[in-house]
Amino acid sequence: MLDENNRMIVVDGPIASGKHRFAQMLAKELDFFYVPQPDPMELHACQEGLNYKDLDELLPEKYRIYDLDTFLADENAKPSQGGGRVGQLQWEYFAARLFAYNDALLHMLSIGECSP
Repeated sequence: MLDENNRMIVVDGPIASGKHRFAQMLAKELDFFYVPQPDPMELHACQEGLNYKDLDELLPEKYRIYDLDTFLADENAKPSQGGGRVGQLQWEYFAARLFAYNDALLHMLSIGECSP
């Protein structure tokens, strides 16, 4: 049952803005259960252990995985330059964060608290 002791803080924002470090320190300070940010390596892995990123060299450039490392190295990804595949990357992270948020809710509803 939920009551005033059930609290959750959700930290969200742009890619590579320091959310992970901030949320981790905040959870430690408040003694809250911490749900880590999605692991970028898990975004492109399938259940059989294959990482789709390993197939990139076999594909034309426009079909290759666009991950955070690619974003940071992509001159065309910067808003001032336009273009790039930033939307795809943001969507993948958004979906992964949604699943992490779902895990946090499941923890809170099954344990009844956000503390470890």
